[in-house]
Amino acid sequence: MRDPLDCPNCRAPMTAQMLDTVGLQRSVDVDRCDACSVFWFDSTEDLRLAPHAVIALFQAIGRAGKARNALASSCGCPRCGRTLLFTHDLQRATRFTYWRCRKATASSSPSISSSPRRTSCARPLRRSSSGCARPSGR
Repeated sequence: MRDPLDCPNCRAPMTAQMLDTVGLQRSVDVDRCDACSVFWFDSTEDLRLAPHAVIALFQAIGRAGKARNALASSCGCPRCGRTLLFTHDLQRATRFTYWRCRKATASSSPSISSSPRRTSCARPLRRSSSGCARPSGR
């Protein structure tokens, strides 16, 4: 297991959660910050998660309770330190937002997000996103 990443929002060490994937790679470590209710996906980790792993990730955030830290208006990449780019995306008919590293290409960018389907550091989606993404009902 690798060293934990620092949260892009509060800079505290995040917790690595090993999750199952589909395909050849059996698992990935997704980093999460319970204090901020965000998680970080490295390049394409979000796309490889098994359906039950997505549910487990959201359950872990749910168990952590309400976010204790407000989200900053900008966040730094936990890998390279560059300011993350706030991104709007569309998956079928679902619009969502997330933060991604400016250093990476759009198709393979690590990020923080509001939907685990195409993100990197995420909180479950809520309509108004002013930061790294707010969970529904929080």
